[in-house]
Amino acid sequence: MNGELWRLITGNFIHLGWSHLLLNLAALLLLSSLLKFFYNSFEVSLIALFSAGGVGLGLLFFAPEVAWYVGLSGLLHGMLAAVIIAGLKQKLRGAFILGLLLTAKLALESSGGSFSLFTFLSTENVISQAHLYGAVSGLIVSIAIEMSKRRKLELG
Repeated sequence: MNGELWRLITGNFIHLGWSHLLLNLAALLLLSSLLKFFYNSFEVSLIALFSAGGVGLGLLFFAPEVAWYVGLSGLLHGMLAAVIIAGLKQKLRGAFILGLLLTAKLALESSGGSFSLFTFLSTENVISQAHLYGAVSGLIVSIAIEMSKRRKLELG
């Protein structure tokens, strides 16, 4: 990277075209709205930043052969994982089903399959590793936030 640390985050802000950007922004709006039911604005921002950074670091360390990554899909998978964790904490039935669907999607992608709406809209390759690294990052940060909230309650 030659000291170009910004590259860990900036791929999230570049898109392949208007349809890619609009699809990602619609998903971002939806997931942000869902997260606001469970988390305050600072926590939502933390989830987004940690997910975006996790994608960059994951690709750097575990998929160095990936020369480029653009779009919000990794970050969106992190936000979705956070929605699932918050929903599970609230014992929402749909959260368990959503968690199973996300796990199945990530497993399919990890096995070489593809399951992305964007693949139907474009011939460009989807970097499915970004989805996994984003989801894992969102999972980690949301669990950390939930543990912090629990600790604050216990301490009074």
